[in-house]
Amino acid sequence: MVWNEDPFDIFRDFERVLRDLNRNFLPEPKYRPFGHKYFGAIRPALIDLVDKGTHFELTAELPGVKKEDINLEIFPDRVYIRARRKEKIEEREKTHFYSETQYAEFRRVVPLPEKVIPSKAKAEYKNGILSLILPKEKPSLGKKGHKVKIS
Repeated sequence: MVWNEDPFDIFRDFERVLRDLNRNFLPEPKYRPFGHKYFGAIRPALIDLVDKGTHFELTAELPGVKKEDINLEIFPDRVYIRARRKEKIEEREKTHFYSETQYAEFRRVVPLPEKVIPSKAKAEYKNGILSLILPKEKPSLGKKGHKVKIS
């Protein structure tokens, strides 16, 4: 006997059956929060961390979040970003009234490869992008090594 089937096929079949059942008994929500298919979705903030020698530049994507809804904490060895978004949708027509409140949360803990000085950090939020400048405690020499004289 030749075994050609994927051992996880049974789980995929089960998942498909559950999706079909849900589709038949539970209606799809009319609006989907932030392109995600579940309400109250939690996802990590998408980030870039770049070493500039004397400091790190960190950018995080937080689409649709208001500046006052961002909680930013900087520690010497990590950055904690948390943002919440609440959206209320109402549709009033002659025959019906539809109201839905959607929530989403973004959060991310970014470990830093070198220690930074939290009190000297600078942050800016514009067009859904959070930008941070994190000065290093002891700036590295970068890719260049330090030449040592041999005695």
